[in-house]
Amino acid sequence: MVYARTILTDLSPASEARFSTCLFSSLRQRFESQMIAMRNKALASAEEDLLIGLTFHNVPASLVAEFIEKIVRPYYKGNLNVAFQDLIHKALLEQDFVLSHITHVRNVVEA
Repeated sequence: MVYARTILTDLSPASEARFSTCLFSSLRQRFESQMIAMRNKALASAEEDLLIGLTFHNVPASLVAEFIEKIVRPYYKGNLNVAFQDLIHKALLEQDFVLSHITHVRNVVEA
């Protein structure tokens, strides 16, 4: 800090004002970018932390039992919660792929 003061005392008043303005602007931009990053991180963690409970109605017990026996036990070590989450993620990825393929085909046909 002493070094910065020494430099500033050697500058003309106009140069010192320009330097101070540039320094303030740089510090403000850095602070704002850090605040934006912190806000985005907080929003992302809040979204990740938002857990909901699901209740299924009128699902046959035999269907659930078969799903657990054929899918959950062998592939998810019996963890039904992880199985549902994984299947939801896979369904969303598949939907994104289908929509992108349809859009691509539609653009090729129109061209």
